[in-house]
Amino acid sequence: MTTVHVDWDDDAHQIIRYVFQPRWDWDDFFAAVSEARALMDSAPGNVGVIFDASDAPNINVPPNALTNFRNALNRSHEKNKLMVVVLNSAFARILIASVQKLGGERAHLLQFAATVDDARQVIRDHLNGAD
Repeated sequence: MTTVHVDWDDDAHQIIRYVFQPRWDWDDFFAAVSEARALMDSAPGNVGVIFDASDAPNINVPPNALTNFRNALNRSHEKNKLMVVVLNSAFARILIASVQKLGGERAHLLQFAATVDDARQVIRDHLNGAD
């Protein structure tokens, strides 16, 4: 079983949602990134992404997280206009905040939300206001 699942979160194909299991790994993450890129290739317009680890308060963060997250962020699909992270782990939140600060030119696309519903609303608002 894969430890990172990715699929459309909405019928309009504007939001992709990654769902992380507590013990996920980089192989599954990068396989999900490839799947998400294929979904974005077929999307009718711009897309927002939800990284959902809300059901995994004790989520495992594999080694080399800062480097791998930063690389994934900087190589994100051109249709990807916003990434919203939903998680309950304080350590993972600090790590993602570090990626925001050190992530390079696309780091501004990374935000936090308290719930998946909040993340959906943030993305909808962003995409509806985007040019």
